[in-house]
Amino acid sequence: MKKLSLFATMLCCAAALMFTSCKDKADGNDMSNDEAQRAFNEMQGTYTGVLSAKIDTRETMKVDVLCKVDSCIRILSFPDTLIAQTTSNRALREALTAANGTREVQIPFRIGGWYNSDKTVTYLYLFPESIIKESLNVSDTNAKVTFAFYTGIDAPGLFYRGQSKGLHLEMTVGGIYYDDKLQSDINSHLVFKFDGTRTGE
Repeated sequence: MKKLSLFATMLCCAAALMFTSCKDKADGNDMSNDEAQRAFNEMQGTYTGVLSAKIDTRETMKVDVLCKVDSCIRILSFPDTLIAQTTSNRALREALTAANGTREVQIPFRIGGWYNSDKTVTYLYLFPESIIKESLNVSDTNAKVTFAFYTGIDAPGLFYRGQSKGLHLEMTVGGIYYDDKLQSDINSHLVFKFDGTRTGE
C-alpha cells in the first residue's frame, strides 16, 4: 500500500513538472504563451470570404460567408447544401437539401508557433465541434443527425499576419450519426475550406 502511495505521489510530481513546462511554451511550439496571446489579439475580428466544398482537387460548391474570431472561430450561416455533400446516402442528401437551412459552426482553436521565413504566418490547431441537425426526415423516419468533424492535423488553419490580414481554414467531416449511431456513408474525400480577409470594422 505504501508503495502504491509513493508511486501516486511521484506521478503527481511528474505531472506538475510537465504542466509547468507546458505553461511557458505551448505544446510543440516555439512561441511563448505571451506571444500566442499577442497573435490571438491580432487575429480577432470579422472576416468576409468564401466557404467551399472540395472533393480531391475539384471544387463542387462555394458560398460567401462571414467568419468571426473571438473566444473561438465562428463560421456564420454554414449551409445544409454544403453539408449534404459529406454523405453518399441519397435520402440524407435529399433531406438536407429540403431543409435548406443554415447553422453557425463554432470552432475552438489553439495558436501554433511556427512562422514562415518572413514571420507573416501563424499556424492554428482547429478543433471543430459537431454540426447537429435535429429531426431530419430521412427515408420517412425522423432522426437526429450529427456530422462530426475531424480535429487536429486533419483540420489546419492559417492566420496571415501581414497588412491585409487573412484567414485560411480546412475542415473534414469524419463521422455521420443517426440518433448517435455511426453510419458508413461518409464522403471521405470532401474538405471544407474557408478563405477570407478581415473587414475594416
